[in-house]
Order: sequence, then structure tokens, then C-alpha cells
Amino acid sequence: MAFDTIIIEGTVVDGSGKTRYEADIGINDGKISAIGDLSHAETRRTIDATGHVTVPGFIDMHSHSDRTLIDDRNAESKVYQGVTTEVVGNCSYSPFPVGPLGPSAISRTHLSKVEWTWTDHDGYAAFLESDGISVNVANQVGHPAIRLVLERRSNGMRGTRNIPGFCGRARARRQSRRSHACGPRPRQHVARILWRCIGRVGRGDESGRRDVL
Repeated sequence: MAFDTIIIEGTVVDGSGKTRYEADIGINDGKISAIGDLSHAETRRTIDATGHVTVPGFIDMHSHSDRTLIDDRNAESKVYQGVTTEVVGNCSYSPFPVGPLGPSAISRTHLSKVEWTWTDHDGYAAFLESDGISVNVANQVGHPAIRLVLERRSNGMRGTRNIPGFCGRARARRQSRRSHACGPRPRQHVARILWRCIGRVGRGDESGRRDVL
């Protein structure tokens, strides 16, 4: 069997709990095709991992790269540490949804020359993928962004008319099929209650705004 790339002589720690072992890794089309003794296999490229450990990519469970990825989608500072998946939207912050006050309301002190053209999760994801991105991103939704969506426009219009589909599975079932934002399971019930309150605000019931804020 021929491979695009073979990583040879590495010490494999595969995350299964198995004791580390010496093995070669064969890769085709960006995916691992074989692990074992591949010394006689053909390959276009060979990476010598002698003296190194070869492992699956690490998952950074508490990352704030949702901001830095806007400017640098290569994320080299993470990739060089072995991180291949980042869970973002932590400490209550997320760069979506963008309400009627505009992106400046949630961009905080983030200094960037990039124009925020998105309003919801899908738009943010499309922006990150537009020029390619080097890591996987799991988005959570920050509650201040949700609060700001509820703020009135200066002319009295209510921002709830423009609330995008951002809560993933935590929102109504119909919307959840169309978004891939993440959140811990306990938040699902809270988000459903939140959505009912938002609906009341949209109908002019101020008790909904009070309950949310």
C-alpha cells in the first residue's frame, strides 16, 4: 500500500489508555490509514519522528481564540503545541450574536482591522472558513451577547426582531438543526426558558425583558 506521508519511528500514544509503543503512521488524503511497521511501504513524503511522541491532536477545552482567530486563522501558537480543536465562547464571551447595537458592543477591547460582517453563529463560522482555518472550532454562546441583542435601538425598535439562530440544540428544535453552536447540556433548559422570555419581549411584554436581564 502506498501513502501520501509516513511518520516513521515515533512513539505512539493514541489516547486509548494503551501503553505507548513504537510504530509508523501512514497517512492518505489527510487521514491516518495505517499504524504499524510500514518500513517497506511506498510514500511520497517521510517524516522522521525518532525521539518524538506522536499523538492525536489535543483539545483545548477553555480557549479564547474566538477573538484571535478573526485575525489569524493559522493559529500557529496553538498548532505548534499540538492543539487541533478549540472550545471557545468561554467566560461568557462570544463574537455572536451581533445585535442592533452592532459589533462594537461585544468586540470589547479587541483591536482588529477585520470588519465584522456576521450577525450569527453560521455567519461567524463561514467567515472563519472563508480563507481556510488550521484548527477545529467548537463554539459556545456567551450570555452578554444574548443580553445585548435585547437592547433597544435608539429609535425605540426592539432588537428581538433580528435575533439569529444561534443557540444550536439549546434553542427550539427547528432552529437547532440549522446551527452548530455548542453548550453544556445543563444550559439547554435555561436556553429554552430564555427563548420564551425573548419571545415575550418581542410581543411587547416587558416582563420578558426583566426575566432575561
